[in-house]
Amino acid sequence: DLANPGVKPDITTTYYVVVRGGNCPITSMDSVLVEVFELPEVAVVGDTAICQGEILQLSFSEVEEDVIYLWSGADEIEDETDLNTSFEPQRSGVYTLTATRGACEVELEVNVAVTPIKVDIVDESFTDVDTIFMCLGEVLELNTIAETPMGVLPEWSPNVSLSDTLGLQVFATPSESVKYYAQASNMECLSIDSVMVVVDSLPADLSIMPSDTMVCEGSTVILTSNTYEPGFYPNIEFEWFPSEGQETPDSLFNMVLTLSRADTIVYERLTTNRACFSRDTSTIIVNPLPEIRIVSDPESVCVGEQVTLTVELLNPEEVTIESYMWTPEELVDPADQQSISVFQEGNYNVQVQSDKMCSGAASFAVEYLNPPAVAFPDNPNICIGDSILLNTIFAPNAMYIWDSTDPDFTQNNVSGPLVFPTETTTYSVTVTDNDCDFMGSITIGVGGRDSLILSPQNDTIKSGEDIILTATVTGQAGTFTWETGDIESGNRSSILAAPTQNPYQVYVDFADFAGCILSDTFTVFVADIQYPNIFTPGIGGLNARFNPFTTPGVSLQAMAIYSRSGQEVYSTTSFIGSDPEAGIYPWAWNGNLNNEEGKELPPDTYIYVVKYLIAGEERSDTGEILLLR
Repeated sequence: DLANPGVKPDITTTYYVVVRGGNCPITSMDSVLVEVFELPEVAVVGDTAICQGEILQLSFSEVEEDVIYLWSGADEIEDETDLNTSFEPQRSGVYTLTATRGACEVELEVNVAVTPIKVDIVDESFTDVDTIFMCLGEVLELNTIAETPMGVLPEWSPNVSLSDTLGLQVFATPSESVKYYAQASNMECLSIDSVMVVVDSLPADLSIMPSDTMVCEGSTVILTSNTYEPGFYPNIEFEWFPSEGQETPDSLFNMVLTLSRADTIVYERLTTNRACFSRDTSTIIVNPLPEIRIVSDPESVCVGEQVTLTVELLNPEEVTIESYMWTPEELVDPADQQSISVFQEGNYNVQVQSDKMCSGAASFAVEYLNPPAVAFPDNPNICIGDSILLNTIFAPNAMYIWDSTDPDFTQNNVSGPLVFPTETTTYSVTVTDNDCDFMGSITIGVGGRDSLILSPQNDTIKSGEDIILTATVTGQAGTFTWETGDIESGNRSSILAAPTQNPYQVYVDFADFAGCILSDTFTVFVADIQYPNIFTPGIGGLNARFNPFTTPGVSLQAMAIYSRSGQEVYSTTSFIGSDPEAGIYPWAWNGNLNNEEGKELPPDTYIYVVKYLIAGEERSDTGEILLLR
């Protein structure tokens, strides 16, 4: 019945209140829910003492899901909401755990006493490091930041190339990579830190070759150094400066340069191998090239006139020329002068060299003014009776003056005379055109004026004999072409012929220097004489008498018949009345002694001797004749 009762529930309970007024028949009611929470079950370690740098865990309790945990204290706790967190306290003090479940809160305290002892190895900038890179031969400064009891200094190990083993700062000169330790301790606590010192190095000789050199503009220079074993320096890197003229990447060991600007340039290569570095340089003096041109005096010339070509230096403030060389040398003499005189059209080149051994070149085309238009015939030879045009080009503005060894020549002022020379004649001309004169001459050779002489001609030979045929010309040498296929050059030509028919003819042509042809024909007559080897007198018919059978060209002179004992049985020197076509030979031997009636000679073999003329040459034949009865 109290207006404000006090309660102590064990479980969550809803409480109701009803209010009635004395004069008001209506009641008023309300309620309140009282939630009952259990206290968090949590425990912490007791007060403790640790060494600086140790890891401390202040609670080992089981985590409850509906409980909120929060740590606070003298030093920062990285995970302050983790009941069983671990951390590295740096300062002594009270660390408090607050555990909250609903309206219930438990607060527990731990008093932590931290003994200050801590050693950290730092670099030159006093930044905590685990690894330091150094170059072989350098002195490395090793520093520590230490919190230690009074009089306690860090102790260094191993004692490899150390200046001291005690102290906040020591100096190291190791020849190879090594791990150093620094530690400080009292009777209860120990602090230790380490650093890995990695010792790097560079190749022994990184000097650049050439170190100092002089080149010409546009030259290519290769900067190199002595080679090294790449496997010994896996982390080595290079960088070249400046970038001007670099033809290869600037990260390579060697460098190819093309130097296109006259200047003195210092090229530098930075070589690094982590903590090691080297700066090496090469100074290159780039000398300017001679800039030249060729000047012609006069600028326009006629054929055959002299032209003076002079080298003009366009950058005399930068370059001094020491030598000249003109080409083609066969057209220039001397060829080592600044100015030369030439007399032929063509391209002329000059190469100069400066006092710095730099070269320059120029060329100049000497072109004559268009020469007067004259084109003599390609073949200046004709045959007698033919004509020839002396000039095949007509220039409307040119003036022509012709002259000739022919006294009858009258075409003196025409551009191209048409002439009919009857003998070899020279024509000369002077042409004026474009302020230039041309003088020239041409000799027209006239062929076909010679005679062809054949020897022998209309000769007679005996059948089976050879004959030498000779053709001769009265003028210049040329080429003989025979029907037999023989070809011979000169004024005279001969062949050996073996006539096979009667009459025997051979054609021969002669071509002279002008290509004019002379032709003629050899005619050779073939004469023959034949003898029977048996005859039968008294029987009649064709073989009743013995006589030789002749062709035209054979002239019988004498015939004698002899027995085998050498006795003459018949002879004659008269061959009158013969008619070979009719078979009439009144002088023939009838087989009687001296052709007398009744003096028949016995059958036997007799010897005949016949003399005759062929082409006036006396000949004789001897043979046997068999007489049968």
